[in-house]
Amino acid sequence: MFGRLAEGVALEQAQSQATAVARRLAETYPDVNGGWGMRLAPMHEVFFGEYRPAMFILMGAVTLLLLVACANISSLGLARAMTRQNEIAVRFALGAARSRIVLQLLTESVVIALLGGGLGLLLAGLGIRAVRSFAPPGLPRITQLGIDPAMLIAVTAVSVLSGLLFGTIPALRGTRFGQVDSLKEGGRTTASAGGLRARSILVVGQVAISLMLLAGAGLLIRSFLRLQNVNPGFQPGGLLLSEVQLPRYQYDTPEKVEGFYAELQQRLRGLPGVEAAAGGELLPFLPGGMWNYVHPADRPPQKPEDRMGAQRQRVTDGYFSALGIPILAGRAFTPEDRSGSPLVVIINQTMAEQFWPGVQALGKVLVLPWGDGLHMEVVGIAADVRENGPDSVYRPTFYMPFAQAPTPVMQVAVRVSQDPQGMVEPLKRTLHELDSNIPMSDFHTMESRLSDRIAIPRFRTYLLGVFALMSLIMASMGLYGVLAYLVVLRTHEVGIRMALGASGAGVLRMIVGKGMALAVLGTSLGIAGSLALARIMRNILFQTSPDDAVTYVAVTAALLLVALAASVVPALRATRVDPLIALRTE
Repeated sequence: MFGRLAEGVALEQAQSQATAVARRLAETYPDVNGGWGMRLAPMHEVFFGEYRPAMFILMGAVTLLLLVACANISSLGLARAMTRQNEIAVRFALGAARSRIVLQLLTESVVIALLGGGLGLLLAGLGIRAVRSFAPPGLPRITQLGIDPAMLIAVTAVSVLSGLLFGTIPALRGTRFGQVDSLKEGGRTTASAGGLRARSILVVGQVAISLMLLAGAGLLIRSFLRLQNVNPGFQPGGLLLSEVQLPRYQYDTPEKVEGFYAELQQRLRGLPGVEAAAGGELLPFLPGGMWNYVHPADRPPQKPEDRMGAQRQRVTDGYFSALGIPILAGRAFTPEDRSGSPLVVIINQTMAEQFWPGVQALGKVLVLPWGDGLHMEVVGIAADVRENGPDSVYRPTFYMPFAQAPTPVMQVAVRVSQDPQGMVEPLKRTLHELDSNIPMSDFHTMESRLSDRIAIPRFRTYLLGVFALMSLIMASMGLYGVLAYLVVLRTHEVGIRMALGASGAGVLRMIVGKGMALAVLGTSLGIAGSLALARIMRNILFQTSPDDAVTYVAVTAALLLVALAASVVPALRATRVDPLIALRTE
């Protein structure tokens, strides 16, 4: 199922085509909009950069979970073979060939594996529905995810292969003892002790892998929580967004475009429940961005490689108050910043620090190389905004008054004091009254846009968390099985100890100590593996170190507590062993 999901993400041919188009556009139009390559790069990043880490994490988690399941199967197979030593010895004594017994054990293993594969297909159907329900919108080929004939063949083949692979070693091990030794009083104990050592090694591996998955899930959870609580630089609550596209044949002059949007903005501000209304060329949390080469007027670039780029935004007056973006110095745009007035610009804090380090940027002149060059005076410095999503870095950004450079396409933001969805119809009516031929489309809230932007991190966090939980359950089952088997194996010893005066607390400490020793060894190996795995996850963690001590301490403590619980149950059973019954049984 998850292999099919990963296949839809790896679109290498489309990636190379996008790169080629960007290169051709950059060569043909090197100075348009500051370079097409810069404009296309963020979109390329978003499409291919967001899904690929999720694919790799998914495949890695599936592989680790498969290893835990394989270790459990091997452990159960060894236990099953060891408990049948007397039966196998009797068969040997009656003249059965070793090959016939091995074939019987392998047949039983394959049948069990096929039954498990069938149950897995049923669970996969439920899992597919669950994945579709919380998968991020636009995930490639998510609608094609399902159980088809190819998957049935693959599951059957894997089940048979697993039955043969993990049934061979227990079958050979279970039939390697002669019938005489196995029928002796101590023969069963010796064989079982060997099986116990093998199972203990498998449990240590299970615990180590489980810790790796838990650590990865813990790091992603901490990263996701910080991503949810990050300050985007503005106030997304209560914002209703839409997009308006004016037909160029009707609004064919900058004056008509500017006049239409000025009237629309004025009417929207007059609606009941509307606290503020403004518009922008590209509102936050959308991929991409309009980039331009710009430079300070007193420091023009001497060579092409010296040019500096910044993200461009054309916004109306009231934009910063409507979105809740603080103005740190200077002023915001006013209705007086229109065509015919002196050209002005507002820059963000990152741009001020990069273009004028250590110098007051207010009053400086920024040059945009459109035509003969636009010289714009810096009249304000705005707070940084995470324009491309809550996990994006701050980029140098400059804001131009929409009235001084109008564009037919605008995204409208309306801040309301009530449910934003309840303002959709009033907004539509207002636009229809202004011009019935222009649709207002793509209504959504800024909070929903924020949710969409963190959908992929949320998706991979949920998936890895589920895998980690499944791994924890299987590891605890494996540990419980080893200790329960240990109790059965040492029933005679426990009976002698208790007959000689050993207390139940002493027996309890002995069994629990064995289980915790395996758990501690497994967690020690798991921490080493987790630190290596975390290096791979570094690029997808947000404000979270791959060496985060809190995460490792928490998951280690959780795993040891589960191991303690899995150890206590069989240990309590050992304390209830009646010495007389135990000695009579042996």
